[in-house]
Amino acid sequence: MIDPTHDAYFINRNGILYSIEEVRQRLIQGKSIALNPESNWNRRFSMEKGDFLYNYLAKNLYRFVCLLNSEFNAETKGKGKTITYIRLSPPDFYYQKPDKFETKDVKSGTNYINYRTNNSLAFWQAP
Repeated sequence: MIDPTHDAYFINRNGILYSIEEVRQRLIQGKSIALNPESNWNRRFSMEKGDFLYNYLAKNLYRFVCLLNSEFNAETKGKGKTITYIRLSPPDFYYQKPDKFETKDVKSGTNYINYRTNNSLAFWQAP
């Protein structure tokens, strides 16, 4: 996982980058994580791990939305087109049900299908 705005990344003891999934899981489990010492915000000032990780990044790792099918024009709207997303939410997120919900953009005629899950293993699995 790399954050280019902050020149930030997280590595394990062997210097190997953590994935987004691994950073999120370590936060959830309260495990330590190392932020590279050169991290900074837009080259203006350095970032301390606590500020960056807990005050900025944690909110961005709380919930994820991903296209079910990643392909050309996947999110281009169109009459009769269906776009499907899967959402990874933590168990304490206020919207848990329904597991599947559908909406329609009346203006474009696009149908949206959304699936919700708390199962991070299912969400992060390879297509």
